[in-house]
Amino acid sequence: MHPTLKNIASEAKVSIKTVSRVVNNDPKVSKSTRKMIQEIIETRGYKPNLIARGLKKRKTNTIGFIVPDIGNPSFTEIVKGCTDVFDKNGYYVFLGSSENNPQKEIDIIKDLISMLIEGIILIPATTVDRDLTFFSKIKCPLVILDREIDGLDKDKVVLSNKKSAYDATKLLLENGCKKIVIFGGLHSAKTAQKRFEGFKQAMDENNLFSEELVFWGDFSIDAGYKMMKEALIRFGNDIDAVFACNDLIALGAINAIKEHKLKIPEDISLIGFDDMFFSAYLNPPLTTVHIPFNDEGAIAAKLLLKKIKKPEDKNIERIIVDTRIIIRESVNIKKK
Repeated sequence: MHPTLKNIASEAKVSIKTVSRVVNNDPKVSKSTRKMIQEIIETRGYKPNLIARGLKKRKTNTIGFIVPDIGNPSFTEIVKGCTDVFDKNGYYVFLGSSENNPQKEIDIIKDLISMLIEGIILIPATTVDRDLTFFSKIKCPLVILDREIDGLDKDKVVLSNKKSAYDATKLLLENGCKKIVIFGGLHSAKTAQKRFEGFKQAMDENNLFSEELVFWGDFSIDAGYKMMKEALIRFGNDIDAVFACNDLIALGAINAIKEHKLKIPEDISLIGFDDMFFSAYLNPPLTTVHIPFNDEGAIAAKLLLKKIKKPEDKNIERIIVDTRIIIRESVNIKKK
């Protein structure tokens, strides 16, 4: 049985109010009485009810964090970057996964708000055709992370997706690739759309873009495998390179390429996007766009804390996190 304030007060022969003052660091208690009560608290292993305290003070020191898929390693790294910042600032994090379901996402947000959450970080399930009225009614600070919701005027931390995809495609073009297919991931995600735009711009500049080079699925290994199989049926061995819009897609593509007895990068060059923890250990090691996931999460956490501490600050911030290309062995780099 967990000790209560009443138990501690009874043993110390003081009022419950006096024990409460000690627990809440109220100076209106003598040093000797404070020391006695603290010794009893430590001996009995008393822990204050944080939820009850939060309800009383209307301050819970809790943050809600919603991701689309907790099984995706990139989101796990982002969460770690966030929680490191919150831990150092005395905040607790409630983590929810929407499973890429917009309605489940809304339900989780409603639950968090009912728990007197002080702020929310959201990586949206989808980014188009969303109910902007719902989001505009959220009173606590909200930071949109990684994926932008069309038309939503809220603080956000996002990647330079279009430029990064443009640079990745340009790397393939500069190394002799012409027929480059793109595996775009989830079509309804702003992230995927921006990466497609960067790819298309680079291809258009070289008069090489065609809609038949574009494949959509989701951001999973299975989707990458299926898109690669479809591309090989459509083009046979004529594909020079694949731009996969994340590393999980790239991993699926690698499996399909090997099934067809083709070699990477001798037959097909392959570039990913994310630089997940496993990417350097694939066979061959994957050339990819590096995202500083921990930094991305930390930046979002610091922005949210800033808005919690300064509720009068109504300026909407949009922070762009830079990326860089990590060249490994999956792209056939020409010797100069």
